[in-house]
Amino acid sequence: MRSALLLPLLLAAPVPAATAWMILEENDKFSDDNLDRYYTQGMRICWMDTESLRHFSIGQEIHTPSRPSVVPTPPGDLPFSGYLYATVGRGYRLGPGTIGSMEFALGVVGPSALGEEFQNGFHELVGSQTYSGWEDQLQDEPVGNARAEIRHRFDLDGPDLRRWDLVTRASAQLGTARAGLTLGAQLRWGVLDEGWGHGFIRQTTAWVDPLTSQDKGALGWCWFADGSIEVQPREYSTEGLYFRGSYSVDGRPIVGQLALGILTRLEGFSLSFAMAFRTKDFDTQDGSGHSYGSLRLLFAY
Repeated sequence: MRSALLLPLLLAAPVPAATAWMILEENDKFSDDNLDRYYTQGMRICWMDTESLRHFSIGQEIHTPSRPSVVPTPPGDLPFSGYLYATVGRGYRLGPGTIGSMEFALGVVGPSALGEEFQNGFHELVGSQTYSGWEDQLQDEPVGNARAEIRHRFDLDGPDLRRWDLVTRASAQLGTARAGLTLGAQLRWGVLDEGWGHGFIRQTTAWVDPLTSQDKGALGWCWFADGSIEVQPREYSTEGLYFRGSYSVDGRPIVGQLALGILTRLEGFSLSFAMAFRTKDFDTQDGSGHSYGSLRLLFAY
């Protein structure tokens, strides 16, 4: 039954020879806080084709309260939730320095998303603490979402130098998991390619146009600083289930995020890492916000 939720997307079209793979892992264990709470883990595995511009991905997100060992979850704390999904989408080359993309997601929030199995299973593997609070997680509900995104790159010192550029982005999504608008920009400095910057799971589509993001045969690197604003009237991790009542907290309608990172590339292979800090996602959240790390591996061939 769980696998059946993903089949319509995975079988939506015949798959030609792959030309790029991307793995993106986000985890608050990468941060200085080193705490399993709030947005604690996200993973996306994506296949992209540079001829048809199609992409397919599978992903999972895990959210936990500030004290995941306390049962039941105290009022005002974030509920346990897992989100498992698959996407199908297409990229668009809209002109020099501009790309767009659209994708559609189908998945499930609840026990069938395997959040408890992934988190506690990994903790058992490394000899870390497991959490019994998962018995209070949001219950099963199918979810669907659509997202569209556009990115534009500004060369700040001319095409011959390529030491500074600015990649701006805007994305909108609508569905039962999330609904909202994200505006962001990423300033890059280094030995640059014609790429599109480091993306974040909850803000961007899976498409990065690997044909222009990889200058094969060249060694490159860059530092980057990223800033974004999310306007989010609907967010499953705080608002709870869409079709029936569930535990929820008062989510913030506007959330900001700042990130610093580094990227290196060689022969169609790139590795990037960013540390991100978000302002509060909900009113009763501890502290001033939440930090996590984002690690991306991209291989084009």
